[in-house]
Amino acid sequence: MFDVKLEGVEKALRQSNSKIVIRATRNAVNDVADGGKAEVKRQLVAEYGIQPSKVSKYLKVVGAKQNEISATIIGLGKGLLLSYFKPKQEGVIANKKRFKYKGKGRTRGGAVTVDIKGRKQIGAKYGNMPFVARMKSGHVGVFVRRTKKRTPIESMFGPGVGWRLRQHEGHADHSKINQREISESFQLLVGSIPARGSMNTGSFPEQKLVTNAKDAGIH
Repeated sequence: MFDVKLEGVEKALRQSNSKIVIRATRNAVNDVADGGKAEVKRQLVAEYGIQPSKVSKYLKVVGAKQNEISATIIGLGKGLLLSYFKPKQEGVIANKKRFKYKGKGRTRGGAVTVDIKGRKQIGAKYGNMPFVARMKSGHVGVFVRRTKKRTPIESMFGPGVGWRLRQHEGHADHSKINQREISESFQLLVGSIPARGSMNTGSFPEQKLVTNAKDAGIH
């Protein structure tokens, strides 16, 4: 989870109309939070090699509201389905159109691998080995039996967006979240506000973007 806020706002509040400054700050923070979400998504897509839409639904921006001057980028979910990572099972052909075993008389597949920064084999869970299966809908997933019986089964998950944000701990490339853009956005919004006393618009303090990663668990 990343917090996005502006430093220097308190000084601006003392110099001009507080309601207008807060509104300008809120809008600027929300703009950069949206840009931050897009940059986090870009980095995760590049890192995992999965479709952007698979990452988007696990990212959320909680924007600044009313008198708030900070926004938060949150990673959702307990993990990404292993089906997103190009799963393969030895001795099995599985895609949206068909499922079959390779080799005459074969009724079981072998090891399951997924592509997470290179192809990796998936280990056992509940004492059972994972398998690839095609659902009636055409969805091809990685599953494991929860008991020694045929059912129930459950989908298997890999690394999650929330977990990955915690691992970054603020080390994501925030240079892509342009500091100048948010400063210009703030100055544009407050630039026409008459300052109190003899102050002029050029005396507003520089607004500085601050991003803090918080280890708040997987939401």
